[in-house]
Amino acid sequence: MKLLITLDFPPQIGGIQKYLFSIVTYQYNKGDYVFVSGIRNTSENYPEVNAKLRFFNSIFNRINRKCSLLKLIFPYYRLCKEQKECLSVECGNIYAAFVPWMLSTVTNQQYRIYTYGTELLSLFETSIKAKLLRKILYKAEALYTLGIHSEKLLRRLNVFQPVLINPPRIVLPPLKYCKKKNKSKFTTILSVGRLVRHKGHESLIRAIAILNKNKHYRVIIAGNGPLLSKLLTLSKTLGLEDTVFIKNNLSDEQLYREFITADIFIHPSLETEDGIEGFGIVLLEAMAFKLPVIASNSGGIPEVLLNGSCGILVRPGNIDDIVQSVRNIEKNKVLSRTLVNKAYAHLVANYVWK
Repeated sequence: MKLLITLDFPPQIGGIQKYLFSIVTYQYNKGDYVFVSGIRNTSENYPEVNAKLRFFNSIFNRINRKCSLLKLIFPYYRLCKEQKECLSVECGNIYAAFVPWMLSTVTNQQYRIYTYGTELLSLFETSIKAKLLRKILYKAEALYTLGIHSEKLLRRLNVFQPVLINPPRIVLPPLKYCKKKNKSKFTTILSVGRLVRHKGHESLIRAIAILNKNKHYRVIIAGNGPLLSKLLTLSKTLGLEDTVFIKNNLSDEQLYREFITADIFIHPSLETEDGIEGFGIVLLEAMAFKLPVIASNSGGIPEVLLNGSCGILVRPGNIDDIVQSVRNIEKNKVLSRTLVNKAYAHLVANYVWK
C-alpha cells in the first residue's frame, strides 16, 4: 500500500501540483491513500484517481498552510500501525515529510521525499529552519528528483541515500486542441509561470518593448504571484498595456486555449538566491503543442531542451538574446520547424505517460 502526503495538489494550480497529480493518477491504485494537507475539502471530482483522497485543513491555514500538517499526526500513526510492514510512504516535498520524520522513532516507518530546485536552495542556509529541514531530508530512505540538475544540488548537500530521477511526464493534449489555428496579424508569445523573480518575466517584457516597434506582437503571461502589480506597472511604463496581458488562475482548459493561439513559447527563468528552475514542466506542454521554445540556459532547462537541440537557449536575463531569438524564429521557418520536430520527438520518447 502507498501513501502520499502532500501540500501541493489540485485544485491548486502549478507545475508541482500537476506533477504529483499525474503520479497519483498513473502510479497509485485502489487501496492506496493520498493525504492532502492545507487545502479545504473540495467537491472536485477526480474520476482518473483510484487512490483514496483525504483533505486536511486547519483554522491556522491563513497564517501558514503547513500548520494543517499537525492534523495528519493521528491518521498517519493509525495507518502505520494498521499496515505495519506493507506501507510505502512518499512525501510531496520536504515540508510534507515533517510528520513521518517526527513519528519515525515511534512507527519505525521509512519515507521517501520528492525534491525540487527552489526548495533545495534554502537548505544551504545556516538558519534553524534549514537545519531542521536537512535533518528531515537525511532521515529519508530515498529521494526523488526531477533531473540531473536537482540531483547535483542534493549531492552538494551531502546526501547519502539513493537519489532516484523521476522526471515529469504529461498526457498529450486531445486532438481537438491540436488543430492548426487561423493565421493572425499578430505574433503571439506565451509564457507560463508563477509571477516571482526567478521566473524572469521582467526580462521578457523589456525584450518586447524593443521588438514591438511595429506593433505586431501580442504577449500572454499566464500566472499569478507577488510580482503581479510590478509587472503590470512595468508594462504600462513601457507603453505595452495593449500588448502584454497577464492572465491569472487559468484552468487547464483555458491554458490549452492559450497554447493553441500562441506562436512562440518563452521561458525566461533566472538563477537567484531564492529560486531556480529545477526542470521547467511547462516546457513539456509547449513541446506538446508544437511551439518553438526560447528558454534560459539555467537550472534544469538545458536538460529538457537537450542543450539547445529542442529549443533556443539564451543567457539568463539577457534581453538582447531574447530579442534576437524571437527574430530568428520568425525569419527562419526551417529553424522553427526543426526545433519543433526534435522537441516533439524528444517529448514523446521521454516525457509522456505510456
